[in-house]
Amino acid sequence: MATRIRKRLERYGALFVFWLANLLNRKAALRMGVFLADIAYNCMGKFRRVALENVDTAFKDSITKERKEEIARNAFRTLAKTMIDFVRFGKYSQSELLALASRVEGLEHLESAMKSSPGGVIGMSSHIGSWEYMGAWLVASGFPLAAVGKEQPDAVITKLMLQLRSDVGIEHIPRTRSGNKAIIKALNSKKVLGLIADQNGGKSGIFVPFFNKMAATFKGPAQLAMKKKVPIIMIATLWEDNEYIVKFFPPIEMVDTGDNDADLYENTLRCQNQIEQLVREYPDQWLWGHRRWKTRPPDESVDSGAN
Repeated sequence: MATRIRKRLERYGALFVFWLANLLNRKAALRMGVFLADIAYNCMGKFRRVALENVDTAFKDSITKERKEEIARNAFRTLAKTMIDFVRFGKYSQSELLALASRVEGLEHLESAMKSSPGGVIGMSSHIGSWEYMGAWLVASGFPLAAVGKEQPDAVITKLMLQLRSDVGIEHIPRTRSGNKAIIKALNSKKVLGLIADQNGGKSGIFVPFFNKMAATFKGPAQLAMKKKVPIIMIATLWEDNEYIVKFFPPIEMVDTGDNDADLYENTLRCQNQIEQLVREYPDQWLWGHRRWKTRPPDESVDSGAN
């Protein structure tokens, strides 16, 4: 009973904040997001501890305790701003949506890959900056996008988020077995396939180092690239004050030695290395509250990066 009441309060609280965000102008709404993020950071002890533990795992003694706390707090603020702006996307025309980006870097990498690929392009991203704006920007710029995602714990919030993405033209593919055919269809249709590849891959994942600690990692991006012979382009949308920087990176070079297992490991590692490099550059904007290293290798003693 208590859990049910708490979940309902969380749902209605979120819906109220989303409603209020659409009443305020953008600057005021983002300020509200930062204010609420600071409250959440101080009150949500469990998520704060997870974030601080993860920052410590990643950076160890290379940065001070004060800097680690700053990174964790700023990660809460980044998430809040991202969600607040996301629920406001319906207020903008395409030109207004595109104008939220102060600059775009490396677009030629995506354009070249789309022309040369035998299928579509895997647009790999992570929970850094605003992954929601990234999808909206691609569609508004004329790139057909099908994004793979999982449902939120609350069905009402899930429905709202899927509708918001649909309203800006993003095709949703569920991260389920039934979504596999839609994934192949999207690539065959020369679309950008959006995959977020920075979360715990669970028991079905492959273990590769991430910040020098073995992490269960989704095989999807590398597996699809190997099977369909399509390129993987890392895409990131980063916050710069209250504007966005949209960044496209060169295609990740895939190895093909004929040893499928070894190639899958190496190609997955290359994907994670690029995500790690981006997180190291913009640590304040990554989702540190996720238990990235939760799933451990069967024999933890082989994890030379464990701490």
